[in-house]
Amino acid sequence: MLFGIRKERVEITSGSDTLKTTRRRQVTPTNEYEPFGIEEINQSIPSRFEQQVRRYPERLAVRGSDHSFTYFDLNKAANQIACAILERCGEGEDRVALLMDQGAWIVAAIMGVLKAGKIYVPLDPRFPRARLTYMIEDAQSSLLLSDPRNMSHAAELTAGKLPVIDIDTLSSAQSATNPAIPISPSQGLNVIYTSGSTGNPKGVFQNHRNLLFEVLRVTNSFHVCRDDRLALLHPCSSSASLRRIFPALLNGASLYPLDLRAEGWEDLPRWFVEEAITISNGRRLLRDCRHSLIGEDQFPRLRLVTFGGEPVYRSDVELYRRYLSPQCLMLVNLAATETGSDRQYFIDKQTRISEPLIPVGYATEGTEIFLRSEEGREVGPGEVGEIAIK
Repeated sequence: MLFGIRKERVEITSGSDTLKTTRRRQVTPTNEYEPFGIEEINQSIPSRFEQQVRRYPERLAVRGSDHSFTYFDLNKAANQIACAILERCGEGEDRVALLMDQGAWIVAAIMGVLKAGKIYVPLDPRFPRARLTYMIEDAQSSLLLSDPRNMSHAAELTAGKLPVIDIDTLSSAQSATNPAIPISPSQGLNVIYTSGSTGNPKGVFQNHRNLLFEVLRVTNSFHVCRDDRLALLHPCSSSASLRRIFPALLNGASLYPLDLRAEGWEDLPRWFVEEAITISNGRRLLRDCRHSLIGEDQFPRLRLVTFGGEPVYRSDVELYRRYLSPQCLMLVNLAATETGSDRQYFIDKQTRISEPLIPVGYATEGTEIFLRSEEGREVGPGEVGEIAIK
């Protein structure tokens, strides 16, 4: 068993007045996970990644339908991409757009951009042309990386206004050594665009320290360890991908990207079994279990399924109880592109669910949530306020 849940009494207070007392469910690790220390956020993403390369050079880092990389090979490919970027742009915090299919190579490209000290801007090739053009221009991209399948699309979008690199044409003569580029924790890391449901997409910027703090929260709450296999079902243009890519690669674990729009949903449960996935988004998997030949309790390696992005219902919990083994936990994770994971609620097979809607849970490590008035003061019980996250 890889997880255990214990209960801890928690007092919820406002000033000196106790509002209520509850019992908070906390997960205790039973696997060989190493806590992610707060001191680890004061470095760059490449620095932490290169530590894992030195520790686990021959371990599987990424396995996609297009390619597989060990940690040594992923580092080598990322260094060659970084070298090609530096030859064209020099040093500086340029924004580098990525127009690539989901798979192992886009992960190598992301790491290559970061190793060059640049900011990556992931684009989904399936987005409308006008949306992609807007994102490239709004991010003030200096360069675009693409793959053979998307090169013609990249040429149309850029119209000769910025250089395009086909990563498939990079020479093996490119340097495979780690670039000697100083990268500050406060340096820019990426620009992720939100859905734009109320107008143009909004680019959300974050730096290395921001993302490393999110890796800390995910590592310490999910108990990510070197033996884990994390499924990456969200496209790399989504902020949800950050909670799979970097907790995996910065902890010596393995990442399994899958392009569901290309591969289809029908064989998803079987893919989980064949690849022995241990951590994944759970909603689509559980709903597809009802239409597959996979029987109950057929995911012996799966130890954590996460739900987020939309309300979670008692019916989701019932599917979890039916199809997943007793050692697997269910996690409701409330997150935002701007702030990362803010609230979490763990569920096991014994959790009592009395309401149709599942609560979003408790504040994550290092996170405080307040209700503030228009003047900025904290409101009292019964007053209306705006949510603020610290």
